[in-house]
Amino acid sequence: MSTDPGRAAFEAVPLPVGDTVGADPMALAQDLYGISEPVEGNYSEAVELLSKTADQQVVLFTQVGLPDDSVRARRHRLEFEPQGTRWQLTWAGRQVQCRPGRGHEDWGTALCR
Repeated sequence: MSTDPGRAAFEAVPLPVGDTVGADPMALAQDLYGISEPVEGNYSEAVELLSKTADQQVVLFTQVGLPDDSVRARRHRLEFEPQGTRWQLTWAGRQVQCRPGRGHEDWGTALCR
């Protein structure tokens, strides 16, 4: 597990519409935020468990090489809470990295130009 940058470092975003409950938070993160169609170039996705307790799991879902003129990468910090034997997404936050010359190139919440 890597260091959790914390909720404050992310811009809160609305939860996705549809079923946000599943047996495995990491697989659910991939299902909810991943791109299912083929993407040209060096696109990649990574899912990482930041923390796990009986009451919460925090997952970091990162996409690099996005097919976007200004945004190079995006990552979501996703918080899940138990609902019976399954886990429900209860909070989501987003950060982006801009392409060179299009804004900040470190992880942040400001829009890319």
